Order: sequence, then C-alpha cells, then structure tokens
Amino acid sequence: MRVSTVATAALVAGSTQVQAAPTFGLAFGLLKGLTTAVHTDINLLLGSLGVGLQSNANIHGQALGYGGIGCPFSLASQAGVSVNAGLHGGLSHNIGFSAGVNGGAFVNWKNFKANGVTLSGWLVQDKSLDLDWWNKYASDCDDEWSLTAKLGANAGAVLEARYASYITTGYIDSLAAAGINLLRIPTHYSAWVSVPGSGLYHGNQQAYLKTICQYAIQRHGMHIVIGLDSLPGGVNGLASGERIGATGWFNSAENLSYSFKAIDAILGFISATGHLNAFTVSPINEPCDVTANFATAGGLSLGATNFINTYVQGVMKKIAQLDARIPCMVQDGFLGHDYWAPFFSAGANIVIDSHVSFSGAIGGGISAGLGAGLNAGAGLNAGAGLNAGAGVNAGVKAGAHVGGGLFGGFGLGGLLGGGLSGKGGAQVGAGANVGASGNIGGGVNAGANVGGAAAVSAGTAYNGPKLSAHLIAPSVCKQASLLKGSGKFPVFVGSYGIQAQEGNTLSGRKTIYNTQKYAYAQNLSGGCFSHAKANSNSLSVSGEGCASDYNSFQSLMSANVATKNTESCYC
Repeated sequence: MRVSTVATAALVAGSTQVQAAPTFGLAFGLLKGLTTAVHTDINLLLGSLGVGLQSNANIHGQALGYGGIGCPFSLASQAGVSVNAGLHGGLSHNIGFSAGVNGGAFVNWKNFKANGVTLSGWLVQDKSLDLDWWNKYASDCDDEWSLTAKLGANAGAVLEARYASYITTGYIDSLAAAGINLLRIPTHYSAWVSVPGSGLYHGNQQAYLKTICQYAIQRHGMHIVIGLDSLPGGVNGLASGERIGATGWFNSAENLSYSFKAIDAILGFISATGHLNAFTVSPINEPCDVTANFATAGGLSLGATNFINTYVQGVMKKIAQLDARIPCMVQDGFLGHDYWAPFFSAGANIVIDSHVSFSGAIGGGISAGLGAGLNAGAGLNAGAGLNAGAGVNAGVKAGAHVGGGLFGGFGLGGLLGGGLSGKGGAQVGAGANVGASGNIGGGVNAGANVGGAAAVSAGTAYNGPKLSAHLIAPSVCKQASLLKGSGKFPVFVGSYGIQAQEGNTLSGRKTIYNTQKYAYAQNLSGGCFSHAKANSNSLSVSGEGCASDYNSFQSLMSANVATKNTESCYC
C-alpha cells in the first residue's frame, strides 16, 4: 500500500491483520474476469482499464455553501424562513414510498424515493456510537485501526461477534415495519480485499453482509447501497476513512489498484446474490485531502478532485462490465451536486449523495451566522495547530455560517476557499491561528453585524447562542431544494440527523425527523437516517435526553418518532 511519507510510520505501527478464507465476492469476480492487477504505475493501471487520468478539475461547478457543521442550509429568518419560538409541526403526508426492489426492474434514481437507514457501527466501527462496547476493549483508542491493533490475536473473535449480533434479521423486520425501503451499508475496504500493511481486520464480513442483504431484499424488497467508506491509505483523515490522520489514498497508484480490487469484489458479491437490480454501488465516502477544512469547500483540492474522478470513471467502467443499469453513487464531499455535474455526461447512471448534519459533529466547527438575527456558536472550536493564511475571508450574507476550523462562511451560494472572498467582510486576518486548545486566536475580526453589532477580537471566543433545534425544520422546508442544484443528476441525502447544537427536546424529534423525511422525498430522491443504532446514553446533549435519543433510529422507533406515517411535519 502506497502512502504519504507522513503516514508511513503510523501505517506500519500496530498493523494487525487476521486473514480469512477467500471471500466469494472476490472469487466470483475472478471467474467473471473483473479483477484488477495491482500496479504501482498509474499509467499501466489506467491503461489496463481503458481509463485516462483525469485532469479537468478546473471545470467544476459552483460548490454548495457548507459550513463546518456539515449543514448546507442558511439557518436565518431573513433567508425567507418563518422562524417562531418552538416547533410548529402539524402536517401529515402520504408520500407513498415504493419498494426498493420492484420485480426485476432496476432502480431509476430520477424517480425513486428512498426512505433509508444507515447500518453504521456494524461493519465499520464508530466509537461514538457504542462507548460501552468500545471501552470494554480499548478505551484509549479512537479508531478501528488502533482498536484492532490493541485487540491483537483476539481481533477476529471480537469483531466477528460484533458482526453477528449488532445487526440481525429481526432488526431488519423492525425497520421494514417503520417503512424503510433502503439500507445504506458502510464497509471498509478490508471487507473486500486484503491490503498488505493495513491494520484493518480482513475476515468474514461478506458472509454477514450476505445474510442481511438477502433477507432485506427477498423478505422486504429493500434496496441496498453498498458503501466503500474507507480506501487504502485513508480518504479523509477520519476514523471512518481508514484511520485518523490518514489521507494517503490520493495520488497513489498502488492504493488505487487495491481500491479497484475492492470494487471488483463488491461487484462479484452483487452478482452472486442473483439480485443485480437491488444494489447501488457507492465507491467513496466524504473524500477530503485537507482534513483541517473537512465539511467545507476548502476540504478538497483540484488534484484530489482529478484523482476522485479518475477513480469514479474506472468504477463506472467496471460496473458496466457487469451491468450498466447498476447505479453508481457519487458522494459529494460536502461540495454539492453542481460541483461534480460537469465531469459526467448527462446519460451517466449516477446519483449524487449529499450529507446533512446539524449537531456540529462533522468538522468540529460551529454555526456562527453573521448577520441580524442569526446564531453565532460559542467556542469556535477547530483542530489543533491549524493556521489560516492571510486574507481568508468568510462569506457573510444572509445566513452565512462560520465553522469547521475557520472555514464556514457560506450563504446561499457563496464559496469559500484559499484566497476566495465572500460578501460582507467577516475576515480571518493574516496569521490568524487555531491553537492547540482549539480556540481561534489573534487576528479574527467580525466586520459584519453579529446579532446587531459585535466583534470577535484577538484571543477571544464568541459566546453567542448555538444552532438551535427550532431552526432546523423551517430551514429544511425552505431550502431542501438547494441540494438539487441544476438537476442534471438525481440527488439523495445519504446521511441526515436530527440533533441540534442547542435546544434539543424529546417532543420536537418527530417534527424534525418527519420534516426531513418529507422534504427530501418531495424535492430530491429521498434520504437516509444516519445511524441504525447508537448506544450512547453516556453522551449528553444540549437540552433534553442523551445522544442516543437523537442519533439512534432504534430509539426513534421505540419512542414512536419514526413510523410508517409521515406526520407532525413543519411543511
């Protein structure tokens, strides 16, 4: 596995890999002639696939205005949203979600409406979703890579037990009873291919995946999105992208080779199920080569855009070898539909996957709306040791948000990145730095009105209100259609939640959940709740209850929040 110099030492350290018998997906791929040889020369690799190295990143479209909390919406009254105290949900809708599998027909994302749930924490471990389980084995570890290393020879037994028990056919029955017609299933590349030097466990993940997929398809007619959330070398510096701090996937021919081999195995797996029409392939998740700017328009360089496009073009070639009617899902990296649309012909069988968060869990930023009546988040927390260069200007207009390690600042179409200016004048001046404490230090000045008139001066943190739960539903109603962009390709909200930074109420969950369920189906190709389960009772939230009350679909079903009905909507 080819990685950057910075990542090499950490990749080698603690590399614990338990080998399993050859998986049927890869074996079937070999029989079908789908598999890719491992190359260290990118020209040889791409030549073998009939794909050219993409170099046209500069033709990208306008990036959607994501702030550092992963939220593309302007949470402000002057953006045309009627915001009053409290939640005012009272509308019901009969959306008529169709089955995810309709006989032998292939899904057409242009008219399919998804009502989905992500099976996170199952084949890709997430510490925040099950602290008790995690702390039982490795409380001092923050990603699956280090967890596996600490487990050592016991890794296989512990993880296989997790695969067998965390998601069961009985749980799939409960999802079906709640009207779910789609499962988004994140996997590591290690579920599909053994990569030398990788610290992720390579075992029998496919066997457990087969049981759940076959049951969901045959018993309940659910559509399956198989997600390749991590790629060799690391795709975003986050735990889910391989391991914390790793972005070595980009510009590595060897890592790209192993990624294509993982795709080969996924296609072999799909073919072996006998249900080609029940699957969509998602080959990458939340890509970002500038981790400090994760969940903002500054998170992806043009070089990384070219590399992703090269990979996706290769993936589509491989899918076409099996059946071109199988859709390819392109996760937008918090850049939106229009950023990616110019790279693909109008007839391409792709769907854009956009993610929405309101809790601040994405990117470690805050929602600091700069303008009358907006909400400015306290603390302005970002990653340690980040530096903002001279003249980086945050876009400030109706509903701009500052967050995500300095780089929020987007209105309804503003773009922020290195050297790009927005409107209004909230400026991160020359040499402003984010110190190890996570607080924005010297040189940060707010030139726009913050709740009338205020300034964030050197060395201080803004202590205004955070993003409040009562703003979510009306903002989604007004602005969900923004995710559609030009409409060239269908857009699916592949991950959304209901937890806000402030003012969470148990009684308000139903309105926030159902409003998003309705708005994404009404304006887009539907959506997918972010977590099937979250055993995080020890994690507090601002407001009522605990984190699992808001982040666990299982909890929402138990509380009669998530049902087949779409009621208590704001719009």
